[in-house]
Amino acid sequence: MNFKNKKLSFGISYIGLIVVFCMAGLFYDFSYLFKISNHQTLNIIFFVFFLNVIFLPFDFLSDRALNSIKKITFKKILLGKFFILITFLIFSFILITIYEKKNLYLFLFYCFISQIFLLILQGKIIKIFLNTEQFSKDSFVLKTSEEYLTFNIVFSLFKQMIVIPNHWLKNDDKNLKFHLKRFNIYIKEKIYLKSVCVASIINLITYSFTFYYLLDKYHDSLAFIYNFTLMSNVICFFYILILPLISKKGILMIDKRMKNENELLFQENLEIFERNQDKNDNRNKFVEMIFYPVPSTTSRMNCEVSNSFGYPNISRIIIFLASCFLSIIFKGVHGNAGKPLNWLLPPSE
Repeated sequence: MNFKNKKLSFGISYIGLIVVFCMAGLFYDFSYLFKISNHQTLNIIFFVFFLNVIFLPFDFLSDRALNSIKKITFKKILLGKFFILITFLIFSFILITIYEKKNLYLFLFYCFISQIFLLILQGKIIKIFLNTEQFSKDSFVLKTSEEYLTFNIVFSLFKQMIVIPNHWLKNDDKNLKFHLKRFNIYIKEKIYLKSVCVASIINLITYSFTFYYLLDKYHDSLAFIYNFTLMSNVICFFYILILPLISKKGILMIDKRMKNENELLFQENLEIFERNQDKNDNRNKFVEMIFYPVPSTTSRMNCEVSNSFGYPNISRIIIFLASCFLSIIFKGVHGNAGKPLNWLLPPSE
């Protein structure tokens, strides 16, 4: 099996496991299995811990299959899991407090603040825990990074910064500057910001209805957080099915501009990108339509998209932000499976 099919297969299998687990949990309601104590707090901690540990073997298996043998990332996976566990525990107890107050308006406020907090936290973690070096006024380099990492955009309070993986510095300066220009367009024309805002609003609406539905359905905090978490993952599964088309349109609109500016550099950069990602230049159209938020190299070179609406990378942004609502699907999609740095920096192209 070639790399692109192996990567896709692991992603589909991982998402499939999560969805089957969540659907079965909702249908049969196994929340009673997590009542290990008379103390509700311990029960909730146990459930969140279980949620983060149950798929750990598949993280290791994906790492073995999709990364270089010399770069086994067990420690990074464990560290990433630890950060996710702590973050989920914080979010869980905030959500339970809101649930016990039976206050929908307070939940709406949580939706707004938590997603902003997660975006700022993302930038802070990178700056504090990863080895970075300033590259320009609005960008910095990850001096040690895996080759699967792409350019990315993070928030530093109210400022957006471009993250450059160090392996891009090995390419010609003209390629680096051309690719950097693409991301400067994302920032200066607020294209990335619009994707983030639309994703946040969709989450706010979707999860508000979910919270409202569960508000009076359960009278037990553990049952609430259990069902809310499982429903959150199912919601993200539908995001994955619906939003890639909008994501691809947004990418193709930028591609058209970059191709018109310099077609040769545009093609060279697509080839550089693909070498570190799926390692292919063409895909079956049906497979691309369903499973890929980024078009293949062939599709991008032949793009004839009209100026209709599209939000680049919205399908990845929205499931990353959905971790505020205890969804773990963001680490199982085929661009992130077995790649712990992508849990923090999901591919942005």
